[in-house]
Amino acid sequence: MKSFIEEVANILISESSDFSQLEIIVPNQRTGLFLKKAIIEKCEKVCWMPKISTISDVFFNNSNLHQAEELLLIYKLYSIYVTCTGSKENFDDFYYWGEIILNDFDDIDKYLVDASKLFSTISDIKEIDSRFESYQEEEIEIIKRFWIHINDSKLSAHKQKFLDLWQKMNEIYTGFRTEILGQNIAYSGLIYRNVAEKIESCIFDKEEYAVVGFNALNKCEKKLLSHLKSIKQVKFFWDADKYYIDNEFQEAGKFLRENIRKYPPYRNIGIVDSIKPLKKNIEVITAPSPVSQVKLIETILTEWKSHDDYKPEKTAIVLGDENLLIPLMNSLPPFVEPYNVSMGFPIKNSSAFAFIFHLVSLRKRCRQNSDKCNFYFKDVVSLLDHTFVSSLFKNEAEICKTLINTEKLIYLEADLLSSKHDFFTLLFAREIYSVKEISIWIKSVCKEMLDKISQKEEFVIDAEFLNKILSRLLVLDDCIVTGQER
Repeated sequence: MKSFIEEVANILISESSDFSQLEIIVPNQRTGLFLKKAIIEKCEKVCWMPKISTISDVFFNNSNLHQAEELLLIYKLYSIYVTCTGSKENFDDFYYWGEIILNDFDDIDKYLVDASKLFSTISDIKEIDSRFESYQEEEIEIIKRFWIHINDSKLSAHKQKFLDLWQKMNEIYTGFRTEILGQNIAYSGLIYRNVAEKIESCIFDKEEYAVVGFNALNKCEKKLLSHLKSIKQVKFFWDADKYYIDNEFQEAGKFLRENIRKYPPYRNIGIVDSIKPLKKNIEVITAPSPVSQVKLIETILTEWKSHDDYKPEKTAIVLGDENLLIPLMNSLPPFVEPYNVSMGFPIKNSSAFAFIFHLVSLRKRCRQNSDKCNFYFKDVVSLLDHTFVSSLFKNEAEICKTLINTEKLIYLEADLLSSKHDFFTLLFAREIYSVKEISIWIKSVCKEMLDKISQKEEFVIDAEFLNKILSRLLVLDDCIVTGQER
């Protein structure tokens, strides 16, 4: 049985006369990668590779706005928030709420919501029908349930605080938009909205388009696809099983049913009936712990490899816990490489994050004056025992720990540590006083460590994490340190 991607590749190859005039729009880079691979394998003649774009690329390429780092956006949002509310909250306390507010603004724009209506206070539930008459029935019901919950009894302190902030949200939203648009930067939702509102003036220069493999679409994406459908030849391909789309009570098929009605599938490609009739082979294996589950993977894959029909690219390992990703990657047998990872992993659980944490602790508890700097022994030992330092500077680390244990030292002079190695001179630098100097020091240590672990095969993944953290620190430096100087 051919996969959905293979079917799409076959139909495009057989019916597209000029790939140079074809653009394929996919939901993400992973889909594009496998579709490109399928076209290469199945195309028997020399031709141009069709342009493959993610839908976010289509929006970003048609906007003059630039997507900014989330941290920078939250910092700018914090400034507007303080101005509008008069809050004395510091940035650290606001950051968590800033992420939530930014995500809400992103949804508002991607679904083309009128923020002034959304953030209005409803005192009479009857107002909703008149104010939100253009909204879908389901959306109006959600709004009604929300305001009934707020107004159902005497306002508690929490509800009153919420309403006070709610009344300021439109002002925050408007002020934030004005601020970032003035600097030609935006979050993805604002870029989507910017393009959707001027969709008629956007240039789509290909003669033919294919839309492949989507599920839930926001209103901006629907507006884009509807516009393309009206001006170009567009083939829509949906990966859907009749088990979900034929039964109106199947919630998992809700978005697909709506998409299929609005954008009919080309020649019914991708609409299959395989869930019910196909026999499933399911084996349940018990394991005493989560880690032991992933340790079994090597045994299972080794057994499968002996089968004639085994194909690594047709094998998927689905984890229920993202924290098992690193143990899994360390348990995979060599013959499955290279492999694709399409799930996230919390940076806070990485060795790179622990290294940064120990650096911060080292500075927080050090005793420093004009001519002397002493470090607390627990912070020093934590750094020396960290996998980066203990692997790269094993002898120097052992000498320092032996000195601490032998002399029963509580605080250690910087000069005593920095003399053991050139890297230790940087790691235990003493002439650091201001926030700006600490920021520069942390980035310098990270860059030096990144250079060293990048050369070690066992630290390939850790180097990626450290590089990501370093890029965030550079943004943080621009946001916070520069802001304090102003």
